[in-house]
Amino acid sequence: MLQRVFVTGVGVVSSIGLGKSSFFRALEAGVRGISRVTAFDVSALGRQYAGEVQSFEGREHLSDAERRRMGRCSAMALTAARMALEDAGMPSTVRVASRTAVILGTTMGEARILEQLDRQWILGGPEAVSRALVPKYGSTLLPIHVARAIGAQGMVMALPAACAAGNYAISLGADLIRAGRADVVVSGAAEILQALQFSGFVRLGAMAPEMCQPFDRNRQGLLLGEGAGVLVLES
Repeated sequence: MLQRVFVTGVGVVSSIGLGKSSFFRALEAGVRGISRVTAFDVSALGRQYAGEVQSFEGREHLSDAERRRMGRCSAMALTAARMALEDAGMPSTVRVASRTAVILGTTMGEARILEQLDRQWILGGPEAVSRALVPKYGSTLLPIHVARAIGAQGMVMALPAACAAGNYAISLGADLIRAGRADVVVSGAAEILQALQFSGFVRLGAMAPEMCQPFDRNRQGLLLGEGAGVLVLES
């Protein structure tokens, strides 16, 4: 018989709030999380606005060693995962490690680090590439960092499935539980703003000037954002 699936924990890192409670309060109050991008120079792109998480440092949920070891996207993913586990009333490390899976989606993961590496190579050649940055790059690192931090030893998977990545990750997590292959799945997605992705959407003509209005007759396109949303799924 198929197992039922329950959402027992929610973790959120967003431009309108950190944590489930502050996020939903901001939604109810109509808080707008769109601002001019500060992470990189957008002055020549013709579009300058996005949902940037300007206050995120991760100090409350990450150790100094973890913050040094991982990039911004992984840090957001792990922060949201720990928020979700806390919301579910679970300890920071799982008890039945082999029955706990971590499935996280992303579009480009730590691509901001790749941009830094490319810049170093172009300006200074291969010898200028930072040894400290190389181990931080890679979309697969998001679930790996989370799994190591919480002690999960079940399936660990990254799903780089563009805009639908989080939906795929949560659906796969639910399927694992329904099939009896996991008791707990930490599942969701994380993404950060970075220049390649931002400029790409601008060049496609898909970016709105200042506001995303999907159901308005005068809609002009999408806006990008960054953050992480993670659920704890249980049987």
